[in-house]
Amino acid sequence: MVQLKAEDAEDSTDLFTLDNSNTYYKSNVGAVGINHKQRLGKTAFLNISAGMQTSLNFIINDTVDLNYENPFLTFMSNSTISKQTSDIYYNKKISAKQNFKIGLHNDIYFLNLNDSIYRNDDSAYDVLRSFKGSTFLIQPYGQYQIRPSQKLTINLGVHGQILTLNNEAIAEPRAGLSWSFTEKDRLSLGYGLHSQMQPMEMYFRQEKINGEMINPNKEVKFSKSHHAVLSYQRSFRYGIYAKLEAYYQHLYDVPVDSDSSQFSMANFGGDFNTALPINMLNTGKGRNYGAELTVEKFLDKGFYFLITTSVYQSKYTPSDGKEYNTAFNGNFTFNSLIGYELKFRPGKKKQCSMTFDVKYTLNGGRRYTEILLAESQFFNTEIRDLQNTNAMRYPNYQRGDIRIAFKMVGKKVTQEWAADIQNITNYKNIFWTQYNVYSGQIETTYQTGFLPIGQYRIYF
Repeated sequence: MVQLKAEDAEDSTDLFTLDNSNTYYKSNVGAVGINHKQRLGKTAFLNISAGMQTSLNFIINDTVDLNYENPFLTFMSNSTISKQTSDIYYNKKISAKQNFKIGLHNDIYFLNLNDSIYRNDDSAYDVLRSFKGSTFLIQPYGQYQIRPSQKLTINLGVHGQILTLNNEAIAEPRAGLSWSFTEKDRLSLGYGLHSQMQPMEMYFRQEKINGEMINPNKEVKFSKSHHAVLSYQRSFRYGIYAKLEAYYQHLYDVPVDSDSSQFSMANFGGDFNTALPINMLNTGKGRNYGAELTVEKFLDKGFYFLITTSVYQSKYTPSDGKEYNTAFNGNFTFNSLIGYELKFRPGKKKQCSMTFDVKYTLNGGRRYTEILLAESQFFNTEIRDLQNTNAMRYPNYQRGDIRIAFKMVGKKVTQEWAADIQNITNYKNIFWTQYNVYSGQIETTYQTGFLPIGQYRIYF
């Protein structure tokens, strides 16, 4: 195989013209919340919060014939997902060395899912999802902290998840230990079992069997993983600290196709293909491991910076039994932020500040599966080398940003004016490559280049 380079593919500035189709997308998002904290004596308090968020998505896709005429609807989605969230917890300080916390987090999902796609084989529309109703995700939790000495801190806890949609319940133990063996050095060790609910669109994928519409994936369970973390942190002069962290994650019960294939929910969201198998089982596995270094200087005398770098591996095993790179396995990432804040008019009613930020990002290229050009040209459709899924990687992603902001702080109102210049070098990062059946070539769409943005914010 040959690694794809940016200059090797044809340039396409419009992702949605390669197959003579247009996609129209509209989304509205809203959120509101409230929080109350109540002291209960000198050593305890109760915290109550509630919120509501709604997401409305409207998507239609149509295509035209070879003469760019006769538009025809091929896909439509008109869905609303609302979530009402509430959280209540009680925190009690038992002594100078012990405290505990117990709480309950509850999410109520209000769903109205409607989408369908046109199937050429049947010359008819296939309803993918049609559901209106609600479901609960209930999460009780508790934590106990003890400090046997000034240098040693131990955290023990358990977190639970209950999904009423399929009555799945799981208890997740957590444990952590922190040892400050000098005034500047700290060693930490942590373990936790974590589980994750699947995306709502997966549970309600429907199919007609013997004249009855069913949801085969409704009983799919949580994805689960064991997390282990070991970290070392050291403090330096001038508000600088460095942290080195190594981690390992073992994923199991990951939903995969019931038939032998390369599909796994471990890759969901890694590309723009939202098609899901009709029948899935919790038999997939995966593993993530790596090391991360963070060096940070907190704001001191106007100057601050943050540098993080990480090297990692991310693998998964689907129903065909082979191990592949996940779509997220870029192998490394580097981020840096350096800034300076200049304050003036001290002691005045309206204090002002000017902030200068420079940010640079360098990530390993996104994984992709190689397009087999000769086979695609012969069959007149895109064919990828699925036996080597995600074996290839786009060129490294890199971007430099500059931000300049002026802030005026008043007693009741704070105003901020900012200029954010993204991708200042206008570097061409690859967004997507695909086979164009009309040109018979692989064509590439690039991400946004140089982009200046003006901002104005007001805080009450």
